[in-house]
Amino acid sequence: MRFDVLLAAANGLPAKGFRRWVFADGMAFGAERQWWGGRARRAVPHEGVDFCLYETATGGLGELAAGSLAPAAMAGVVAHSHADFLGRSVWLRHAVAGAGDRCLYSVYGHLAPDSFVAPGEEVAAGAIIGVVAAPARAGSTIMPHLHLTVAWVANTVAPENLDWSLVQNRELVELLDPLSL
Repeated sequence: MRFDVLLAAANGLPAKGFRRWVFADGMAFGAERQWWGGRARRAVPHEGVDFCLYETATGGLGELAAGSLAPAAMAGVVAHSHADFLGRSVWLRHAVAGAGDRCLYSVYGHLAPDSFVAPGEEVAAGAIIGVVAAPARAGSTIMPHLHLTVAWVANTVAPENLDWSLVQNRELVELLDPLSL
């Protein structure tokens, strides 16, 4: 099942008239501007997708609230978890046949992970790995959201080195548009 469908279902959004996810300018993969604050230019293009807003059946706009459930997009093993600027990020490693000298990872940013989400733990597709964290900074203009990155990462990268600075290293990481998978 597609991640966007899993996310909506995990949070009971179909019962609230969910129609589709809405990606404001800056929320999509490759966006060059921020979607919050003054819409400043990003230092690097957006490496994932931010799930935050959805359209309802009546044409209204709903928001993914802090505390919303975050499901795993695919079955995998927790490889690493680290602090990010809105909460924590969790890296899941996925077994993919024919991957050669690289591994497929999905990365979930801005989480408050569940207590079982620790390196080495197996996670089923659709299993809840945490909840969307509330912005930690007082007066933040960033709405709660779930960030998803999907990437091929070289096998030579140790799990403890998986972090957002690594994502920009094009020799070790190939980013994929999560919505195209």
